[in-house]
Amino acid sequence: MGRDNRRNQVKRCIAIARDICREQGHQRIPAEFWAEYFAVAAKDDFHSGRQGGGRGHENWTPDFEFLTQPKTMLKLFERVESEEAG
Repeated sequence: MGRDNRRNQVKRCIAIARDICREQGHQRIPAEFWAEYFAVAAKDDFHSGRQGGGRGHENWTPDFEFLTQPKTMLKLFERVESEEAG
């Protein structure tokens, strides 16, 4: 069951990455997308795991599932867009 769940997470993650890249005019997901995506996450204390979650979740750290959730990916992508525009 765990392996199927992980496969579904990867498929979902790739679909979101593909959509983001298409918005940028790419037909495919360039390899540098992943390096840039995780570099953006690494800059953020929460998404990098340097800062825990809220009350009762102080020891929480982001995992693959969290970092590849559509809302997380879109949030980090929108952050990059706003930084580039500013």
